Amino acid sequence: MKALILIILIFSVKSFALENTVKHVDNRGVIDTLDSNYKNGFFFFNEGLHRGVKFESTDQHGHKKVYDTRDDKHHISFTGNFNLDMANLSDIVGFDLSYGYHFATDGSLEFIVSKSNPLYTRVADPFGNEELGNTKEDLLSIGLGLGWRSDLIQSIIPWEHLFDTFNFYLTYNIFDELYSAKNFSGAGFRVDYLMKYRFTKTFHFGLKVAYALAWTTRDQEFENESRSDRRLNLGQMTMGLDIGLNF
Repeated sequence: MKALILIILIFSVKSFALENTVKHVDNRGVIDTLDSNYKNGFFFFNEGLHRGVKFESTDQHGHKKVYDTRDDKHHISFTGNFNLDMANLSDIVGFDLSYGYHFATDGSLEFIVSKSNPLYTRVADPFGNEELGNTKEDLLSIGLGLGWRSDLIQSIIPWEHLFDTFNFYLTYNIFDELYSAKNFSGAGFRVDYLMKYRFTKTFHFGLKVAYALAWTTRDQEFENESRSDRRLNLGQMTMGLDIGLNF
């Protein structure tokens, strides 16, 4: 136990000593002293995951300004979603609206509202009622979670402005089953992977892949109706085109 405490103290002192002294050389050869976001050991965890990109501009007085994507504090995105099955793209159509707040590291707090109209071609129905199939339903999901961005994708696609983001949400879901006019609701989760290209200091365009699962139930129709008879589990995988604003 004493040895563990000693190791922690050594690394803590070392991280303080590196504050404002460690320099980062980006892939364009620009040397940049790490700012206070990388003090207290954050440098060791953050460096190599998201090195950031600098955008240079000139104001009306001829003064040069430099914006580093590591300085982002907020982002707002809109995504149009489709079925991940390329042969049946229109079986799931929907959209996401999301907001993220960036921490000092490349982690972020994420909020999302998602609306979709899935088409069910196969429904678990013990009575063989085919009318339940091929019907469009409404699904609304609201989620809160955490995200992390990196430039690990550049090891595969060597584009300087290309980043990827991993998001995990806990969700609350409302499902309207239109054939029976019954409403289901319940908790779930969602996982997103977003590959985005930052084409200006403000805007990005990207491709998103998402998996969502929800466990929902409806109200009782008669006394002592079992929960298992009222349960409906929903899962879907989508891909989408994403455009966003970063500031």
